[in-house]
Amino acid sequence: MNNKTINEIFDETKQKMNGHTMLFYFHLSNLCITADPMALLSATVKIEGQDLNLEDVASVSIPNDKQFSVLPKDKDYLVPITKAIKLEHPEFKLEEKEEKDEITGENNIVIYYTMPEMNQERHDICMELIKADFDATNTKLEAIFSQGSAKVALKMANASEENMQLAKDKLQEIYDWHTDTLKKLKEEKEKEVEEAFQAYQTGEQEESKATEEKQAAEGIDQVFSMDMSSVVE
Repeated sequence: MNNKTINEIFDETKQKMNGHTMLFYFHLSNLCITADPMALLSATVKIEGQDLNLEDVASVSIPNDKQFSVLPKDKDYLVPITKAIKLEHPEFKLEEKEEKDEITGENNIVIYYTMPEMNQERHDICMELIKADFDATNTKLEAIFSQGSAKVALKMANASEENMQLAKDKLQEIYDWHTDTLKKLKEEKEKEVEEAFQAYQTGEQEESKATEEKQAAEGIDQVFSMDMSSVVE
């Protein structure tokens, strides 16, 4: 048995599976429920014909878990930045505010991006996207595992049964770790979506209750006012 060749197959298999697992994680991070900094990594800002990262042309902060604030390093970068982020995240709600710099005293335009509400429609879309991406990535991992298994079988055609089984077990271990990681990432994102949806529903119910109580109070005031009018008469 050529251990180096077999180990190369293991490393190649692991590297390919790592790539697809990380890509799945990146996709989930871009499915913004809260303000995750990774969501802005894919934004490419075009300045004078050059493609630049957002961090090269702006300072980004997270004032709260539902919002990004973006401060362009130059006023001429404002439009290219908004175009770049809109291209990646058209669902973000944009608001521009003029704020005074505490150090220089100058007025700057700060761009605020707010995450969309997790209503029923967005909840359903998010869950569908998560499942579709999970299934597609799982299929790729299965294909990589099959390819690795075929290579191991070919390289170890003359190996003992015991060594052959050890190689299969090692490959299975690599595959299982990645599929388990994939499943955990999916479940964590689904939980995040569900919690955001529940919070949205709670907020809607509280708002509805407050409206009903206000309307009821207004009704009582009106009746009381009518009663007092008849007493005065």
